[in-house]
Amino acid sequence: MNILELDELEPLNIEEKSIQSNEIAIIGLSVKLPQAESLHELWQLLMNEIEVIDEIPENRRNDIVRYQRFLNDTDPKIHKYGYLNEIDSFDYSFFKISYAEACAMDPKQRLFLQSAWNAVEDAGYNSKEIKGSNTGVFVGNSNLGEYKYSEMYEKVSPSTVLNAVTGNLPALLPSRLSYILDLKGPSMVLDTACSSSMVAIVQACQSIKEGQCDLAVVGGVRVYPFPVDSGIRLGMESSDGRTRTFDAQSDGTGVCEAVISMVLAPLSEAIANKKHIYGVIKGYAVNQDGNSIGLTAPNGASQKEVLQKAWKNAGIYPPNLTYIEAHGTGTKLGDPIEIDAINQAFQDYTDRRHFCGIGSIKTNLGHAYDTSGLVSLAKVLAIYKYREIPAMINYLNPNPQIDFENSPLYVVDSKREIDNNIKSILCGISSFGFSGTNCHIVLENYEQTRAGRSNLQEHPVFLSAKTMKSLQEMILKYYTFMLEEPEHRLGDICYSVSLKDAFDYRISFYTSSREDLITKLHALLDNAEGYPMNNGFYYSENILKDQGLSNENNACSLYVREGSVSSQLFLDCNKVSLPTYSFEKNRCWLKVPYVHEFNGKACESARKPSEDNKESFIIHLMGKKEAEYTEYEREAAYLWGKTLDCKEISIHHDYFELGGDSILAIQVASLARSEYELSLDVNEVLSHSSFGRFAELLKSKHTQLRKADHVNYPVSSTKKECL
Repeated sequence: MNILELDELEPLNIEEKSIQSNEIAIIGLSVKLPQAESLHELWQLLMNEIEVIDEIPENRRNDIVRYQRFLNDTDPKIHKYGYLNEIDSFDYSFFKISYAEACAMDPKQRLFLQSAWNAVEDAGYNSKEIKGSNTGVFVGNSNLGEYKYSEMYEKVSPSTVLNAVTGNLPALLPSRLSYILDLKGPSMVLDTACSSSMVAIVQACQSIKEGQCDLAVVGGVRVYPFPVDSGIRLGMESSDGRTRTFDAQSDGTGVCEAVISMVLAPLSEAIANKKHIYGVIKGYAVNQDGNSIGLTAPNGASQKEVLQKAWKNAGIYPPNLTYIEAHGTGTKLGDPIEIDAINQAFQDYTDRRHFCGIGSIKTNLGHAYDTSGLVSLAKVLAIYKYREIPAMINYLNPNPQIDFENSPLYVVDSKREIDNNIKSILCGISSFGFSGTNCHIVLENYEQTRAGRSNLQEHPVFLSAKTMKSLQEMILKYYTFMLEEPEHRLGDICYSVSLKDAFDYRISFYTSSREDLITKLHALLDNAEGYPMNNGFYYSENILKDQGLSNENNACSLYVREGSVSSQLFLDCNKVSLPTYSFEKNRCWLKVPYVHEFNGKACESARKPSEDNKESFIIHLMGKKEAEYTEYEREAAYLWGKTLDCKEISIHHDYFELGGDSILAIQVASLARSEYELSLDVNEVLSHSSFGRFAELLKSKHTQLRKADHVNYPVSSTKKECL
């Protein structure tokens, strides 16, 4: 029975596209994939027909070998996957998280935080603007086939496992972002196995349409902290790690890591707010296989149904589809069922053949499992940006069980440009879960309408970061971007930069052309003696003091002094996608003891060092002269520093800004009790969050204080002394 009759939906007049009130725009994007950390790099990877399945990077291999030898003194057999270069880097101070907590956090939480921040920034929102907003966070996450970071942490550091509780709860993947940015919309994890992130997209769209949130951040993250071959198989893995979707030699899927975040908004509002629109979600559907031939086996009838429901929900005429990004896991069972379901879905509308292309990014990257839907979506957004469909690799001869000859589909086995006369590019994306939950989304490109040309002769440029190191990296990213992306107008670039957060380290200048902007960015990079002192550069005082700016009231001077930007500067400009914040790459990883080898045997004493050999803990107390610190302030610094693993404590610090929370407060109270016989409860620690108030609390509670002569002192947990 047809769910749509041909007379219900006629072919779209592609010259007269109307905006549907229920359409959702994708306005922010962050991509971190093997060998591709931007949409541009992903596009280059696809067009160069690169396959990323390879040995794990050497720096990550060292961590795995060290952990494996700690467990049982054997060399691990590590899978060939599509790996990210690093999963241990995290800018913990940027998010006001302590180093100790960051090391205890699942890499998923760390990577998603940075990815989601960049997506929000790419959408044109800064942290002040989005604070307190009705923004939802939806994360697709499944632990299918993973060795959990929490398991590693518990084995290595069982005595401090309490530190790792919040950092390893899947429910806190979205909630931590909501907490840091003070977002008030729904915050949830969705787990439907392989279709998790695509179902998260659908849930976000529904929440926006129902008014539960005004804006939505959607993400997925798949990483393997310990990808050692244990011999266990899920039944879909390729014999050699390569994915050969729809090919006669297909025998399963490869595996990859991925971190992707997107920001969604109602299309009408995105247009009104002059946002950059990557693509438009026109419709979607989710269903379940129900009682099929097996709990985890695909169901062709259900796949056909979810396609047609999505088409109806999108209000499209299906033969207008240009391309479908298939689930395409390259399995003997799954591929023929998927193609047959698509064929049957189209047969209810047309008997035309070979009008719709099909492919799968899994042949390049492998299967990202719970994040695979967002990976597929990123590919379609790249197709929209560059108006070309890349070739699907590893396809030589069609699977004999698939009849492409009489199908409306054709495999895109060579790259194909999209005719510029085609205004509406409709694409479908399928994501089918191991759980039996199927999802299909219909997207359409969006042709950005440019505002009128600005009348300004010069535009101000605003650059900032939390640290000098990040600021320099940001300048380099902008310089590279200007050389590689020539299509954007100067006013749009400067307007988009102005939307970003104004952090402590700020530089500003006026620019009159693209060439002038490139020259000035290069001047900021290419000066061994420091930043240039002329050519109209302005700096915040923490970069350069005594610039004589007090009498200047132009936009650049105001920005470096106060961090403020007038909304009237860029009235005739549109948002474009620019490089996002450069996070510092601080290594945050569990501390695995070295197991020294002697004649091939592990030395047990290396695993359990004696108390006398423990490394002293040094705290640097800052904010006063050395002789001015009270005993209570020194004691407060020790308790905070030891618990939060902070090497520097300032008298101006706040417990929560250093990454403290209620669980760590338990440890502060416990340490005070065991070291100094002080009776503190958790509520007292939390309610005295400023350093000064906490020192006063110790003063009121203290019965015996240690003596301290220096502000910089090593502390031994056995000696309980300040030296």
